[in-house]
Amino acid sequence: MSQEISKIVALFRQLIVNPSGFWSDVDSWTDVRLRKVKVFLAMEILCSAAATFAHELMKGPQFYAVYAILLSLSEIVTFVLFYLISMWCINYFFPLFGAESDKKTTRQLTLFCIIIPVTVNLLVKIIPFIYPVQILSFYSCYLFWTGIKTLVVFPADSRRKSCFWVTLAAILVIFTVMFIALAKIVALLY
Repeated sequence: MSQEISKIVALFRQLIVNPSGFWSDVDSWTDVRLRKVKVFLAMEILCSAAATFAHELMKGPQFYAVYAILLSLSEIVTFVLFYLISMWCINYFFPLFGAESDKKTTRQLTLFCIIIPVTVNLLVKIIPFIYPVQILSFYSCYLFWTGIKTLVVFPADSRRKSCFWVTLAAILVIFTVMFIALAKIVALLY
């Protein structure tokens, strides 16, 4: 088990340090390897939710377990919806710009681009005073761009740039609206 985790950590190190080389290797991956990465991402999201729960419980002198549980569930829903909405946006916008995109490529792009925000969120939940580190989540935009350049074939380079910006804007707008709606629902329930 520890060997699998060390392999996944080495994989993410390559993703962060050398994204172009990482994306060129990703075509040869098997579904079993992708499934292991999905399980790792799910465990990371659950750890982040548990850290949110612990952070909220330790925040004040009163015991607000219900609120902490709601925030933890909200975080899980946020990241799962972020993953699904990103996949939908990629599947919807890429063909509009003339790209040939299959489901495996979509899953790969979405899976590896969401790893950075989840990891940064987990770090911020564990060490609460490092909130400025959240700016590193935007590195996933660069990972998305290098992934598009390597994995997806476009008829022209200008279409690739347009598709990147339109897809990124759609994902960010939908995610922001969804995040605000979930925050309002949590506030209403509590």
